[in-house]
Amino acid sequence: MRNFFGWFANSGAVGLLFEFAAERGTAPERVRRRLVHEFRWDGIMKAESIELITKSGWAYGFLIAFLQLSVFVMAGYLWLTVRAFRRGDTAVGILFAALWLLIGGGWLAGVLLGLVFGWVWVRRWNALPFMIVWSILVVLAIGNFALAGVMMKMSLDDWRAYFGWLPAL
Repeated sequence: MRNFFGWFANSGAVGLLFEFAAERGTAPERVRRRLVHEFRWDGIMKAESIELITKSGWAYGFLIAFLQLSVFVMAGYLWLTVRAFRRGDTAVGILFAALWLLIGGGWLAGVLLGLVFGWVWVRRWNALPFMIVWSILVVLAIGNFALAGVMMKMSLDDWRAYFGWLPAL
């Protein structure tokens, strides 16, 4: 992997990609100006540019993982809402359904309330295995979101201090 990064950064492969883009009718000059401005790109990728791309890749990776876990968290929340109605807790079911429909932070508050009500009535709803898995998913989703936010705000100097030089040219 080490040789690939070195080859890709110094071989002109990036230039070939932009020549191909120019032939396809895109706006290579605008892209080139952005790369020169943001990454100080002059035809050969610098180490700092690769570090910035690596840092951004990790940050967006954690954000994508958060979004993927959120799908399962929301499916679990919907299951918990149905479970509340089926077990005769209509008021809780209506509260969960109303929070599900609210745009903005309603579903977030619903998930947190779902954790509270789910663990309080875990035996009554006969949902212990579900609550264990769903709670772990919620914690993982929150952790991925927090890591994505921290890494997006982190400077390159902080990145180097905490993680070192990952691509290792």
